Amino acid sequence: MLLNKDGSNSKNLSTIIHDTEDFTLHNDQILPLDYWLKNKAEIKQKLNRIVIWVNSDEDLDSLKEDLPSISLIAFNFPKYGDGRAFSMAHLLRGKYEYKGHIRAIGSPIADQAQFLFRCGVDSIDIPNGQSLEIWTTESKRMSRFYQRSEQNDLIHSRY
Repeated sequence: MLLNKDGSNSKNLSTIIHDTEDFTLHNDQILPLDYWLKNKAEIKQKLNRIVIWVNSDEDLDSLKEDLPSISLIAFNFPKYGDGRAFSMAHLLRGKYEYKGHIRAIGSPIADQAQFLFRCGVDSIDIPNGQSLEIWTTESKRMSRFYQRSEQNDLIHSRY
């Protein structure tokens, strides 16, 4: 299930490809960055919608030239203590001016929902077994912010 930044939810129709040894390429797959970098010419010929996922230890600069042709970039949150994907989403929106869809995948936690959206994430793939209701509640927990975000929702008054 996906939780979207507008508060709606939708069914996740994509399949995350981890093993690139033996699979058939089609549009509903989220491909790993290393596979994209090695096979981008073939992928561009076969797919009309390019969707990739990036690990926290991978370099966003390797995507710079290809960003206009990529529809969705998913950042993998491998474990609770690894928050690098927050920064990567923020950089993708700011420094790289990416206009496509950004998704959080892997193991994000509900407490992080609102912060993910503030960093530029458009949707969160809620891990199996977790409550959509809890995620929705957490995504709306705070109503005022003093820090800037990708949503430009900074309040100007301190009181």
